[in-house]
Amino acid sequence: MSHQTMVKYDWQSGSRNPWIICCLLQVLPRQTCGLFTHTIFYKQYPGGPEELDRSIQGGELFFTLLFNPVSIFMTHLSNYGNDRLGLYTFEGLLKFVRCWTRLRVQTLPPLAVAEKYFQLFPAERKPLWQNPCDDKRHWEIWSKENSCDRLPQLIIIGPQKTGTTALHAFLSLHPALTPSLPSESSFEEVQFFNGNNYYKGIDWYMDFFPVSSNTSSKLRFEKTANYFEAEAAPERAAALLPRARLIAVITSPTDRAYSWYQHQRAHGDPTALNHTFLEVVSAGPEGSSALQALQHRCLNPGLFSTHVQRWLQYYPATQVSPRSQ
Repeated sequence: MSHQTMVKYDWQSGSRNPWIICCLLQVLPRQTCGLFTHTIFYKQYPGGPEELDRSIQGGELFFTLLFNPVSIFMTHLSNYGNDRLGLYTFEGLLKFVRCWTRLRVQTLPPLAVAEKYFQLFPAERKPLWQNPCDDKRHWEIWSKENSCDRLPQLIIIGPQKTGTTALHAFLSLHPALTPSLPSESSFEEVQFFNGNNYYKGIDWYMDFFPVSSNTSSKLRFEKTANYFEAEAAPERAAALLPRARLIAVITSPTDRAYSWYQHQRAHGDPTALNHTFLEVVSAGPEGSSALQALQHRCLNPGLFSTHVQRWLQYYPATQVSPRSQ
């Protein structure tokens, strides 16, 4: 697919934000400007040609280009060759921009534009998946199989060794609740918001939630105990599932730490087998890396106040339900 990148320089904005960037593919524009994948002609534009011209001349398409640091118009090459409405749209848009703004359009390769963007917004090098249903233009183009009805409304966030597996099992018995499908690597836990699975994207996550024959009465949920202490998990979860209810199971931190220690012994962890529980939790910085790691796994999830406060930065207290055991 051929492509061209347009970079707009805003000479009025000075040093605060000298770059406004638009990445444009040289093919027919799609949903953002109302030109879909089928061939469409000027007089057949939905709402009439006047609607398209309004979007170009100070309407939605113009403001999309003006206010977004980067706008990418994904399109189909074959349709671009079948008619000239895409060419009309962007020629008209650029003429309007030149007439009514002081933006000057130049060209750069896509990788150069990407590098400039991440210089401006370094925090965005790591993705943060937003809820696609928050933007009408996003959910309209999704297939029914990937509708937002498949996202969970309830998450058991942990921590480990507090009875979350039992809670997951009990909730799974309820006829109105649908648990996530089991994972080949982590059993009943999806492990999405807390690690590298997050980079597999929303579709990968949604595949864990089956399509029900009666979706209106099925509340979907998942359980991943590592979410509780994972620093990135609250922000990621809130971005994708801002209205989800959360359950954190709270028990004695000492009991939880000892339970994890015994869990590791049962699984043959040599560090746990060769050290008593007291030696593990009281080890100083001179201890081996394996001992330090075991101590961290015993103690860190039990810092309940620290982790709950992190979740409350992204979720209102009314959506977080700590449950003591």
